Amino acid sequence: MTSTRSPAWLPGPIRRIHRWLRRIERESATRPGGPYTRATEWALILSLPIGGLLAFTLDELGTVENREVVAVVRLGRASRTAPIEARSIPLEEQGRAVWRDAIPLAEVLIERRRIEYGWPFPGRASVPPPAATALPVQAPDRRVDLTDDAAIAELRSTTGSDLTGGFEAVLAVLETGRRHEAVVSAMREGAVEHRRFWPSTIALVGILWLLVFAVAAAAIRLVQATNWMARRLRRRRIITRLSHGLCPDCRYDLRAERFPKRCPECGRRIWG
Repeated sequence: MTSTRSPAWLPGPIRRIHRWLRRIERESATRPGGPYTRATEWALILSLPIGGLLAFTLDELGTVENREVVAVVRLGRASRTAPIEARSIPLEEQGRAVWRDAIPLAEVLIERRRIEYGWPFPGRASVPPPAATALPVQAPDRRVDLTDDAAIAELRSTTGSDLTGGFEAVLAVLETGRRHEAVVSAMREGAVEHRRFWPSTIALVGILWLLVFAVAAAAIRLVQATNWMARRLRRRRIITRLSHGLCPDCRYDLRAERFPKRCPECGRRIWG
C-alpha cells in the first residue's frame, strides 16, 4: 500500500495537499498514474499562487491616464501693477471667448485625472487631486502647473509673464461659482485616492492561472514526449547493435562468443 506520509520539510499547506493527492492515488484503482500525471496535478495547484503573484505584478506594467476638463478659468490683469484677476468661462467657449482683461496672462484648465494600472485590464486606480494647468498666452506651447513654484519662476524669467498667486485666484473664482465645491475641496486637500477593482483582479488571477497551467502542462507533456522518443531511439539502437553482434555501449565485437553474459570490454550485461 502506498504511504500518504509527506516529507517533513514541506510547508504545512503543501504537505496537506501532498497527502490529499497521495490518498487519491492510493484509493483509486482505475486512476492513471505516473510521474508526468502527478507533475501535471502539481502544476494545476501551484499555478494558482503564481497567477496571483503575476496579477499583482502586472499592476505596475500597464498605465492609462484619463483626463477630464471640468472648468476653464482665465487669468489676466487690468494693468501691469494690478493684481491677478480670474474669470470662469463656459467649457463650450474654451479658446473662443473674447478676453476681457487688458493684459491676458493664461487660460487655466481644471482637469480631473484618473490613473489606471494593470494589464490587460485595470486592477487598481489612483485619483490624484484635480490639476490646475495654465496655458500661457505668451507661450501657448507650454503647460504650467500653477502649484509648481519652480515652473512659475522659470516662465517669469523666460517670457516675463508672472502667474504668482494664480492658483489662489482660481480657487477663489471656483468657490464663488458654487458649482465645483468637490473639485475645490480636493484641490485644497491634495490627497491621492487609491481604489482596487477586486472583480477585475480576481478575473485576471483566473486568466493567468489557466494560462500558467496551460504552459506548464504543455512543457510537461513536451518533456514526456522527448523522453519517450529518446527511450525509443535508445531501444532501437540496442536492438540494432545486438543484431549485428556488437555491444550496445562500446560496440565491442561479441560474435566470437555465443550468448555472452557480459561484455569483456566494458562489462555491460548482455544476456542473463
